[in-house]
Amino acid sequence: MRALGTVGDGRSNRDAPGECFQDVARMSSSDNERLQDRRAIENNDDINPNTPWTNLLSNDFWGTPLTHSGSHKSYRPLCVATFRLNFFLHGLNPVGYHLVNVALHGLATALFASTCRSLLFRDSVAVWTAALTFAAHPVHVEAVAGLVGRADVLACITFLLSFSAYRRHVTARTKAAFESGASNHSSSRHAAAATRQLAACVALAGVSMLCKEHGITVLAVCAGYDVFVVARMTWKDIWSLGDTKGKFKRRANDRWPRRRGLNASADNPAAQSEALLTRTSTFAFLPVLNFLLLLWPRWLSFDWSMDTVPLVESLTDSRVAATACFYGLLVALVHKAYSSKDRGLTTALLLLIVPFIPASNLLFHVGFVVAERVLYLPSTGFCLLVGLGAGLVARRRRHLARVLVAVVLCAFAARTLVRNRDWVDEHALYTSGIPVNPAKSYGNLGRVLSAEGREKEAEAAYMSAIRLRPNMADAHYNL
Repeated sequence: MRALGTVGDGRSNRDAPGECFQDVARMSSSDNERLQDRRAIENNDDINPNTPWTNLLSNDFWGTPLTHSGSHKSYRPLCVATFRLNFFLHGLNPVGYHLVNVALHGLATALFASTCRSLLFRDSVAVWTAALTFAAHPVHVEAVAGLVGRADVLACITFLLSFSAYRRHVTARTKAAFESGASNHSSSRHAAAATRQLAACVALAGVSMLCKEHGITVLAVCAGYDVFVVARMTWKDIWSLGDTKGKFKRRANDRWPRRRGLNASADNPAAQSEALLTRTSTFAFLPVLNFLLLLWPRWLSFDWSMDTVPLVESLTDSRVAATACFYGLLVALVHKAYSSKDRGLTTALLLLIVPFIPASNLLFHVGFVVAERVLYLPSTGFCLLVGLGAGLVARRRRHLARVLVAVVLCAFAARTLVRNRDWVDEHALYTSGIPVNPAKSYGNLGRVLSAEGREKEAEAAYMSAIRLRPNMADAHYNL
């Protein structure tokens, strides 16, 4: 296998080329040599300290100029800057990169626990259940074990910091308004604090966006928090703020247009479908599938492209009924949060729904149907819902709540340990993906086996990929 030995042509590395990485990769359960990690680090000149810092401002996440026709257009300079710092400290030794990812996950968990405690300060069961569920959730393995997943973890950390700053802004703003008639000095002091916290919120939202694009959705979460939790506005009040003449109403075909050339058909097949029913039904089902990965993370995969998620082409498809049930449940939860003015439930729904929207394919098409790492941030809302459920049970049957929480946490922790072993190396990772995406897994496995000199096994893997997907060009070419 090719290791992370040199970065770019002619670049010097303080480690012997590849030797340190290969030695550690054989010993560590968290090291892997995925293609995306190599693109973002080994083949990315922007992490080289000898490359001008200004390149980070004009290149995408993979080191390609944003103006280049082949650019991915993913702009995450702050995440690339952390890779650059890693490289400056220890070259391409993977231990440092993975230690940083694990430490960042720990920081994200601590910040999430703090957020839960400030929202549910009277319910210790809910707080600890939410925090521990977030710490142990199996869907986070890709974001933490995969080096490129650092973008999602960093975005989550700065997202939570921004949200916390906004909540402090609301507190100071309320105090300023309450004391405006009593003490001008006190009111001015609180107003100044509110302004500082609001500025911090906006600045941290910008930082989150520069870690990964969906970090900017924290501003929408803050707005929702202000409207539904602080102001407790009615639907009539909200509607009066909008366009009552209906100019925002759009046809479904405008909402989900067929756009050729934006994504490869294998990466997002529904985006290329000619049928409006197929596009809308499939895209409507994708949030259901993502929620199921959070609820029951049995089937996890490094890749969900090709035919992993078959198109929903008929209203008789059972997934249509599942989709209807899911959105019905979601509407019921939203109504419950609105009618009860429950701060915890409202915040959980905002955290679950809003950060996921950019990746949902509902507003615009993205280059994937499912990507487990993008669930890292929305999972905060899911874990908060789990905590609220545990707290509700504990108020009636405390012993039962403890047993249920222990079972869930043990199950998640065990699944996380198993999933982490899948990320030991490429061979284990691609083998683990066979039950979910067999064609892509066999194709990648063939490449790995061929690089190891196991030609007969590689040929068998390529043949399996072609049998499952006859038009798979890479497998034909490598065979």
